[in-house]
Amino acid sequence: MTTSISSPAWNGAVAFEDDVVKFDIANGRFGERMTLDEAERRILRGSDNMKIVKIEVFGYCMAQIFDFTIFKYYLSKPDSHLVIIKFDNGEWWSFHFIYVSTPIGSTSELPESMLAIVKHGFDTTNETNSTGIFASPVLELFKNFQIWSWLVKSDESKSNVKQLFKWLRSKSLPNNQFTDFTKEIFNKLARIKTWERLQGVVRSPWKQKGGSEWSGTIRYIHPGGREDLEDHQIMDLKDMVDSDGKNSIVKVKVYKIPLSERYWTNLILFHSYVVFQTQNREGEDWWWSLEKNTQCIALQKGATEASVRDWLGGEKRCLCRWYWKPQLVDEGTCAEISLANLIEFLHRNDELNITYHGITENCQCHAQEVFGWLTDKELNYGRFASAVTGINRWWTGISNPRPRTE
Repeated sequence: MTTSISSPAWNGAVAFEDDVVKFDIANGRFGERMTLDEAERRILRGSDNMKIVKIEVFGYCMAQIFDFTIFKYYLSKPDSHLVIIKFDNGEWWSFHFIYVSTPIGSTSELPESMLAIVKHGFDTTNETNSTGIFASPVLELFKNFQIWSWLVKSDESKSNVKQLFKWLRSKSLPNNQFTDFTKEIFNKLARIKTWERLQGVVRSPWKQKGGSEWSGTIRYIHPGGREDLEDHQIMDLKDMVDSDGKNSIVKVKVYKIPLSERYWTNLILFHSYVVFQTQNREGEDWWWSLEKNTQCIALQKGATEASVRDWLGGEKRCLCRWYWKPQLVDEGTCAEISLANLIEFLHRNDELNITYHGITENCQCHAQEVFGWLTDKELNYGRFASAVTGINRWWTGISNPRPRTE
């Protein structure tokens, strides 16, 4: 059932089923055997231009999992991947390679590798399916086996079905390189993200917090107002803040504030952000704050340190007058890095396309990444926060969820 390096290369055969409940590998019921052209006609059903609006990739394993060590291994090295695509008519279809020892609807007795195209009768984006480690699309396909599955990556798409099948007909997969197929089809259909961003980054088994609000923008807040800029406009931001690259970053600090002022401690639950000072050759200096929240990345400019440390967008960070105030976590100096270099770093590291995640892609991760790059120091939030971060990364198999870009 699973693919292996010794399996025969794909010859274009399709196992087609328009009802996921009927697709039963354990009992040899795979649906109809047909060509890619026939499968395309069945999906389109007379439509000339059916759009693809979303693509999701699931990883799965079929091994008996007795402890977290084994589970952690399979998170980074699944047995295989399942691609699920949503069309603009609301239908979800999975694309998955299977290895069959007795080809269906064929007179040949030789084993065969087939592309299984299966229709799913549900939306995989609801909480039950997309946020848990046991993802229904894979479990439904292999309901008679013990399967562990999880959502690895998803993105919007602006392709169409005809383009997808035209691409499928042009692909040959020697030596059964089905992981490469998953990588290529994701890169082909995804609107922004690439498979390379997917490697080593899996979704946490806990529910993603705030990710549904993520706008993929950077908000530039300055004394004259604010600008919301998308990823393709980030070089425009560089021209706004440091067009000649002469605003050098000299001091860098990281502060933290409690997630709620109702808490009596901020040892674990806190928001962190970077504050830094720039100077140009004429001696003019400005203070800036840079942070990630559930909606965007915010870059703020102010005349004094207090104007960006204590305030964000005209609102005071801590309203309490007697207990809470921004707390310094660490500070350092920066050599030969300009504000323009920092903007380029954010663009090069694809920061606007990394959706906020309450555990693995949050404000603390972002502050650590930026502070480390600017000062070449490792930011330490303290024993308790570091322990929680370590447990989360061990659980998800992510040693560094946001690999540093030099």
